[in-house]
Amino acid sequence: MFDAQPAPDAHARPPLPHIVIDPPAEPDRPVASDALFAAARTLLPVLETGRPLDAATLRDAMTGAFAASDAAGAWAWKDAYEAAEAAAVLFLQRYGRGMRCNAGAGPDGPRRMLAMLEAVAALEPSHTRRSEEQVRLQQFSTPLPLAYAALQAAAIRPGDTVLEPSAGTGMLAVIAQCALGDRAAGAIYLNEYAQTRARLLIRLFPQAVVTAFNAESIADRLRDVRPTVVLMNPPFSATPGVDRSRHDADLRHVRSAASMLPPGGRLVTITSAHCVLSDTVGRLDPPARCIFTMAIDGRAYARRGTGFDTRLSVLERGAGPIVELDGTARAANAAELLDAVTAQVPKRQPIAPAPIPARPARDLFGKPVAPKPAKRGPKSASTPETRQAHDWGPISELTVETGPDEPVAESGSLRGGHGARQRARARQRLAACAPPPDGRQPGRDRGAGGHRPPGAAADGMHRRDRLVPRADIRAQGGHARTTARPLAARRVISPNIDVAPPPAAIHIAGRAAAARRKVP
Repeated sequence: MFDAQPAPDAHARPPLPHIVIDPPAEPDRPVASDALFAAARTLLPVLETGRPLDAATLRDAMTGAFAASDAAGAWAWKDAYEAAEAAAVLFLQRYGRGMRCNAGAGPDGPRRMLAMLEAVAALEPSHTRRSEEQVRLQQFSTPLPLAYAALQAAAIRPGDTVLEPSAGTGMLAVIAQCALGDRAAGAIYLNEYAQTRARLLIRLFPQAVVTAFNAESIADRLRDVRPTVVLMNPPFSATPGVDRSRHDADLRHVRSAASMLPPGGRLVTITSAHCVLSDTVGRLDPPARCIFTMAIDGRAYARRGTGFDTRLSVLERGAGPIVELDGTARAANAAELLDAVTAQVPKRQPIAPAPIPARPARDLFGKPVAPKPAKRGPKSASTPETRQAHDWGPISELTVETGPDEPVAESGSLRGGHGARQRARARQRLAACAPPPDGRQPGRDRGAGGHRPPGAAADGMHRRDRLVPRADIRAQGGHARTTARPLAARRVISPNIDVAPPPAAIHIAGRAAAARRKVP
């Protein structure tokens, strides 16, 4: 499997920057991840010589890395088991591809490779002790033989982008790294919720992108990642921050990861034996089809400190032929599972090309500009014939507000005189005006800026800096109104005469009157 041919239709996205992982709480003590990595490098020569990692070897390596013993509380035996798994990862990074070449091609090649991996896994210690964190987060790493069977089901090709949402110590990730070969840089995304394990993954896989999120919502966390292959072994019934067991926790992990696959992408997961993936992923758009499933006997996890039955399921995103599944099929060990995967899992489909998002328009300062809404249709030309006449009410109810009126005096009176008579005649002319025959609306014959247009002397009355046209008054029905605002300080005495002097004239007249008072 490690010598697969490149896939030209697989699209890998550029790597994301590393998510900042919480720093250690006590900087005076050795960082747990660095100490585990140092212990793993100490145990690597032991694996290279073919000697098993017994308790004495683990104790010496851990005491030297942490500069204290387990009796002093510097480390726990669960940490020693993780250091042994990290040593196995380093061993496969160095010798994995060579082992696959020695296994040879042909139908017997995967079986010979599986036998060598079982020999390496036999050198690891049996997990006989647990920690509170391991039980709370259900941290049971994938054995190397099962990881290789999952790799055969995934059919990873160089050029794929691989995501492992619950990476643990990297047992599945190192198998994928060997399959990708030289193209593994920037093509592997690892996520691990536990902080110590996440920092250890950064040391083990320096060219991979490592994050530390709750994988139940991994699709919402890694929106820019488009994996073509997902390898996962999620917790079966544990959710961070939830004290009780949730029997659908593994389904949540699978559904979120499957939604990230493009059409043609494949997901391989190890879940609990009772986990059924038909309805969980069938409602995605496009749906994900389950093309293989088989239960695994619990003895495959005996060296990991548990005996629960598990299940290997393979999902493929997109439409395809219907595959008949046998839900009662069961494999006693990794060898039987590998034979079933080789015989029953179909070949992968081509990956659909990634859609190219349209770049938003930007303004002069580089900020995105929202697109203008499309026009609904051309505006219809407005003509006097197409305009509808409005009913502005009878003239009898018309009121023209021009401020307080002075009493009209008799002819020759100095108080009323000619000005009062002019005002009375102006009001009569306004009351007698009729609606224009062309159906004009109020204010339509007004010039730009409120100035009087040419020829407006016979049609309107000029009021300071704005024109009050006759068209502002309509009378065709039961009501009357005027659109002209009252100007109480002014007097309109004729159609085009404003009796109020300009402010400059008032100022000059006032100064002249004051000068006359000073003359003796």
